[in-house]
Amino acid sequence: MNYLTITTAWKRFSLLSLSTLLLTATGFSQFLGLESEVHATSEHGTTYRIYAEFGSATDECVAVYSVGAAEDNPVTLELGVTTSFYQNGGGANLGSGINAFFLTMIPEIGYDSWFTIGSETNEDPTISSIGMAGAFTEFNNGNGFVLGEGAVGGSWYITPGSNDLALAGDDGMVLLGQFTAADDADGNPGHVTCDWNIQWRDEAGVSSNALGATHDTADNLPDVFGCTDEAACNFDSAATADDGSCDYLDALDVCGGACTADADADGICDDEDDCVGSLDACGVCNGPGDIYDCGCSDIPAGDCDCNGTQAAEGYDCAGDCLADADGDGVCDPFEVAGCTDSDACNYNDLATDDDGSCAVLDECGVCGGNGIAEGACDCDGNTPNAGYDCDGVCLNDADQDGTCDEFEVLGCTDSTACNYNPTATEEDGSCAEEDECGVCGGSGIPEGACDCQGNTLDALGVCGGTCLADDDNNGVCDSEDVLGCMDATACNYNPLATVSDDSCAVEDECGVCGGTGF
Repeated sequence: MNYLTITTAWKRFSLLSLSTLLLTATGFSQFLGLESEVHATSEHGTTYRIYAEFGSATDECVAVYSVGAAEDNPVTLELGVTTSFYQNGGGANLGSGINAFFLTMIPEIGYDSWFTIGSETNEDPTISSIGMAGAFTEFNNGNGFVLGEGAVGGSWYITPGSNDLALAGDDGMVLLGQFTAADDADGNPGHVTCDWNIQWRDEAGVSSNALGATHDTADNLPDVFGCTDEAACNFDSAATADDGSCDYLDALDVCGGACTADADADGICDDEDDCVGSLDACGVCNGPGDIYDCGCSDIPAGDCDCNGTQAAEGYDCAGDCLADADGDGVCDPFEVAGCTDSDACNYNDLATDDDGSCAVLDECGVCGGNGIAEGACDCDGNTPNAGYDCDGVCLNDADQDGTCDEFEVLGCTDSTACNYNPTATEEDGSCAEEDECGVCGGSGIPEGACDCQGNTLDALGVCGGTCLADDDNNGVCDSEDVLGCMDATACNYNPLATVSDDSCAVEDECGVCGGTGF
């Protein structure tokens, strides 16, 4: 895999890495497309300027590029022309290479074809290029080209933040190139086609890419109106739309003339040749000659002399105002209303009549402004946060602890207490300790109980026991007492007995337990 590395002061990247970027950042969120205008026309053809249009004045065009076939996600860049490009020997491939001094000396350089991102001469920030040697060769031969069909692509680009001319500005436009296309054999304007890929950044520095932005300057060529009838005497071979202006030779060979006949061939149309006789010095048939103030006529109405001199608008022939209501020597039609106070911020040095509009700068530097708005902290209209004044000081802080009353949090502030509240800013006397049952703020074992669950002692003294009585105090609950012989020496001893029932017996001489013997 081939890497074509572009190195600038702002970063080092490859067209391979750029192709990867296209997968994640391609979009038209702010890029509106390519636009063109006819910048000039000359013997060299029509000079177009092509622009990138953006939706925000702070968008910055960074590069126009292609990505080669050896890289991920290849894209080509195409420039076409229907005729050929004009290239001046004193020009350059990039706008920043045009010598501004030579441009003033050799105006023809102004029609040279070149690429750019904002810059137009060497007095503007530098535009860089990479991978475009072959494309420039074709371009300088007057041809279009396709860039990026090989292993690697190419680009013309800037270092971000280095060229204010790369910002869209108020009109949203960034100049990408100037191209002069020669006229075709019929004198029709040539036109330029583009299929370009654009990289730009928004104000936050987030980069985006637009792929396949196309444009044809023919879309912006205005119709050339004129006569399109070759039989007409004013036929215009360059016209593309007939405007109804075609004229034809009349009987006097006048293009567009109205004469239908000149039988006497005196150069005067018959329907106008009404003089029978000779013309006098004034051209009047049998006239008296040049006997008037101006020879053949009086001074025409509205003129000031025989030369046709007319009084300037608003003045008479003597140079006096026809109307000057305030007598200030400025004719009423030419009065300019405005502020005549040179100390005012809106002083108008062209004003001849003060209209009472004079103003001063307010505290925000606005001419005639109202200053900082009520409730605002500054000229930008910023307001204080809730609870604070413009200096960030609490409007209400009764205990002067630096926490505004509105934001005080009541609670226990003793870190050793079981109900300590780390967010509390105001002690409310609620701090407590754990009781013997582990309850925060609890009252301990209830009175009369033997444990935290509220149990009591039963008849055997067991906490929470169930024995209700031990009347014989033998340590066995009455409900569980067993009657029997408790004498271990007796023959009827009952080891389970808990209460003696006086039944103990002994064996008689016959070995009978409790027997009577012989």
